[in-house]
Amino acid sequence: MKRNVGFFLRAKTLLVGGTLVLAAMMLTSGTASADPRNFVVENDGAHSIYSLFVSPAYSDRWGPDVLGADMLAPGDTTVISFNGPLNTCEYDVKIQYVDRSQQHWWDVDLCSTDFLRADY
Repeated sequence: MKRNVGFFLRAKTLLVGGTLVLAAMMLTSGTASADPRNFVVENDGAHSIYSLFVSPAYSDRWGPDVLGADMLAPGDTTVISFNGPLNTCEYDVKIQYVDRSQQHWWDVDLCSTDFLRADY
């Protein structure tokens, strides 16, 4: 299911294994339609990811949960895609796990980063 929310993000869960490689190749293929801020999140930890938030680094508020009703199980990946105007490359990313623990990345240059590994 594709969702357009907040900062025009959508998340789509992918199958594990070879699909991660395929997704990374698609993100870096250089096609005209690929947004340079798109990135893959891999859950390399032991806990399911309950929610994932992405906001411009200059913002003092988190946008909506880009996973929506989905969760990201250990070993799974998801692609976070942008389809809005390129106003900035610097973003903060917050992951919340099912036990309410959190993991953050601050001031990530998503125009030069296409992969984040969650490891809790």
